Amino acid sequence: GMPNMDPQARIGFSAHGSFKRSDFGITFGVPAPGTTMGVGDLIDFSIEAEFTGPPLAVAPEATH
Repeated sequence: GMPNMDPQARIGFSAHGSFKRSDFGITFGVPAPGTTMGVGDLIDFSIEAEFTGPPLAVAPEATH
């Protein structure tokens, strides 16, 4: 059932990944071959999101 203190509708997700900046044409600051001076090319990212909406509708109880 729904929690008594917070009857809001909820949905959430998590996403994790990585990409190379150079794959998108962003090469400024990428270290020259054989050096370590500059900004790394590989980017790791994490996204955590949760969305809330209006209270869920409660179905009326059936009558017999």
